[in-house]
Amino acid sequence: MASSETVVLTYGGGLAESGRMLLYEYGRSQYAFSRILTTVERYRRSKIIIDRVSSKQRVNLVVTAPRRGSFKLDVDVDTSEPAADGQATFETLFAVVLDRLIPPGEEFSEVATKLAKIKLRELESGLADSEFPGERVALLQQIADGELYHEGITSDLLRWALGSSSRAITRTEITREELARDLELVDSDIRRKRLVEKFRSSFPASDIDKLAARVRPIFTELAVPLGKSADIIRIGSPAVSRKYYTLDLRRLDSIKHRLLDEEEFEIDVKIKNFDVESEHGSLRSDEFKGVRRFALDPAAPPDVKDKIIAAMQVGSATIQVVQYTDANGVLTSYLVRDVF
Repeated sequence: MASSETVVLTYGGGLAESGRMLLYEYGRSQYAFSRILTTVERYRRSKIIIDRVSSKQRVNLVVTAPRRGSFKLDVDVDTSEPAADGQATFETLFAVVLDRLIPPGEEFSEVATKLAKIKLRELESGLADSEFPGERVALLQQIADGELYHEGITSDLLRWALGSSSRAITRTEITREELARDLELVDSDIRRKRLVEKFRSSFPASDIDKLAARVRPIFTELAVPLGKSADIIRIGSPAVSRKYYTLDLRRLDSIKHRLLDEEEFEIDVKIKNFDVESEHGSLRSDEFKGVRRFALDPAAPPDVKDKIIAAMQVGSATIQVVQYTDANGVLTSYLVRDVF
């Protein structure tokens, strides 16, 4: 008998709240979700990281009929097809990949700092019972001083703020809707990290870095409905207690965010492809496994495109680059400044 895991994608808020969404936004997001799931599941089964979804690389992902009254998509992942290592489940692999993409949580530091200051004042004045005894008070002080981000205490602070009638909280101009949204995001981080801590060692770190880099740009498409059709996207399982991924526009923007390193270096490569109009391409090198993407620096010499085309004909080249990394320090792509 075939077995499967169910992955649920739900759109919340916006037009989706009333059971309506813009067709174009919905269609692009659904296609992106299918590409993400296919890429992760193909790796689970074969340990192959695909560059694109082709007919030979597809896996059987079955969609069940939508239910009336919500925008919710249930996708069945056929787990009777064993993992290449015989152990990994789709859920654990997906959690590890998402954890590599999602930054540590600094976007909640500002609200945590404000709430920690208010809570400390209440504790010092004896206006509230302490839910933060001993070491937790010390951590609370570090959060108030902006020296620490702590997911567990941030979750407690947000939950406390939602149930509090403190005027000090009102004066921060943080709405209850924002507090509730932040709480859902932080709690989803906590649930995901618990799963990741248990299974992280099951996957080679280098493979997870490459897999995360492969699906990262697809999240731009997944996020298309955010802003008009929806305010939030939830990915998880049918069990309420297992919603590991809650994404809003801020979170998806942070996934896309990259940092440009200052250090410039040269690397010998074989340029696999290059689009002259978009000025993007991909390359291989003996210095790393697989394919990496690149873009031209706008300040590159005028003849750099001709050099790239010539290098493709020759078969190899030395390029001068700087690299982009994400918020977790993982290399995402190269910026090419010259070709030799």
